[in-house]
Amino acid sequence: MSDALKIESQRAAWLRKYYLVRAAFSFAWVAAVFTVAKQSPALATVLLIVYPAWDAFANLLDVRMTGGAKANTTQLLNIWISALVTLAVAGSLVFKLQIALAIFGGWAIVAGLLQLATAIRRRKDNGGQWVMMLSGAQSALAGGFFVAQQGSGAPVLQTIVGYAAVGAVYFLISGVMVLVRESRRGGSGACIWGRLMGAECWSVGRQLGGHCRLGLPRESGPTERCGDLSICEPAFPFHGAVPSDRRPPRSASSRLE
Repeated sequence: MSDALKIESQRAAWLRKYYLVRAAFSFAWVAAVFTVAKQSPALATVLLIVYPAWDAFANLLDVRMTGGAKANTTQLLNIWISALVTLAVAGSLVFKLQIALAIFGGWAIVAGLLQLATAIRRRKDNGGQWVMMLSGAQSALAGGFFVAQQGSGAPVLQTIVGYAAVGAVYFLISGVMVLVRESRRGGSGACIWGRLMGAECWSVGRQLGGHCRLGLPRESGPTERCGDLSICEPAFPFHGAVPSDRRPPRSASSRLE
């Protein structure tokens, strides 16, 4: 397959994993706030520090997987800002400065605008970006609310947990949208599970109507292997994703030309 198609497929696969992992982390963080953090002030403090630190780390991974710093200026800025916010939050908690909510508010505003800019840049080539644009705008608005709440005595962790939960939903929706877009491009719902489970997507041979799109190299016979998972398009009603070590054996007698 062409290098352009390969790069596009790899980028879509990365964004799907990226969004779903970020959603999973945020849901786990929210669950920790409502459970164990209520019983442990020390753990509550750790959760406040971990949240921006995770954002910095996640953006670093995104930069490395999608072309490097030069191609991802907004994410690079987000890395530095999130890292500085992590240090600022830690310092405010250690020295008992009542400014953590304002710090989170300022961070949410800037990070939201950077996320919005990233989504606008990616919207032509990747799915799920309108959700990320909405998420970025919502983050900026929420940040303004946090700044306004500073000094009101509102507990920091309980104030930002709703923000984290909504962000998790946005990431989940974006991940599912990228997955659906991959599926539509490939024309097979069963290939979704093949990609999720890391299995290879196999289609039944030409006698059952399976085929690979775009004239990619393929193996003809009882099975056909598409050159790329994202464009596997079996036409037979049964098209499960079968790992390579369990594919049917090829034989000349079984081929239907």
